[in-house]
Amino acid sequence: MTNRLNDPTYLWHDPFNYPWGDGETDIRLRKVRIVKTRKPATCVPPPILNGHPHEIPAGTEARYESALVEGIWSKCYTCLDCMDIWFSPPYEGKGA
Repeated sequence: MTNRLNDPTYLWHDPFNYPWGDGETDIRLRKVRIVKTRKPATCVPPPILNGHPHEIPAGTEARYESALVEGIWSKCYTCLDCMDIWFSPPYEGKGA
């Protein structure tokens, strides 16, 4: 099994490019990394998956993203299981 914490694919692909990737939204100080959650967190799945937020248990690998969006600090977690679904057919990392 691959060590997903060191897999750059989870950092390069941006599931939230839409709607914030319109070029008009002010996004600053964006930071993306893969973490192991220390406490339960809410997973926000990529919009194209039409998924509902669900709990990520403590100790689970997740994509963590934080940024200053339109002057408001924002953060979100996406579990790597949702990212894996997004990388698979029919989505294949498209149309976020």
